Amino acid sequence: MDFSRENALAYAHRWAFGRNPEYLAFDRLGGDCTSFVSQCLLAGGAPEDPTPLWGWYYRSGNDKAPAWSGVEPFWRFFTRSDREDGLRGVECGPEDLQPGDVIQLSFDGRRYAHCLLVVGTGRQILVCAHDEDSDFRPLSTYERQKTRFLHWMLPFSSALPSASGE
Repeated sequence: MDFSRENALAYAHRWAFGRNPEYLAFDRLGGDCTSFVSQCLLAGGAPEDPTPLWGWYYRSGNDKAPAWSGVEPFWRFFTRSDREDGLRGVECGPEDLQPGDVIQLSFDGRRYAHCLLVVGTGRQILVCAHDEDSDFRPLSTYERQKTRFLHWMLPFSSALPSASGE
């Protein structure tokens, strides 16, 4: 499986302040943030999993997996250790993030309710997101109680990249 962070980022920048008409905008249905991140991953080559309830796919606003647009189901799907193919996420620290990775925020300290795509790292982490539409927004500008970070790996790979990028 080939996943192109560059293609995911190009999609994110293209649609950061708009809505792709090929997808239902979830703005009035709880928020569009996770659907937007899902669209970015799909554009990067992440394969859909058409398994009802437990997969990750989008056919229409009425035919999609919960993980496509729900913050918690998205996390559960991509961090499942039993996934045999496709893109897999591992929880990491902010120092391990790369552009194309994902951040989730909890505003109340109990449940995660917002999904962001990392578009820059270095002196500060920069994100792209829907709901409060933004691109190259510093993560530090979000008021939140908890933050979790998701780094993309190929299945069965458990090592995070080293500081040297190897």
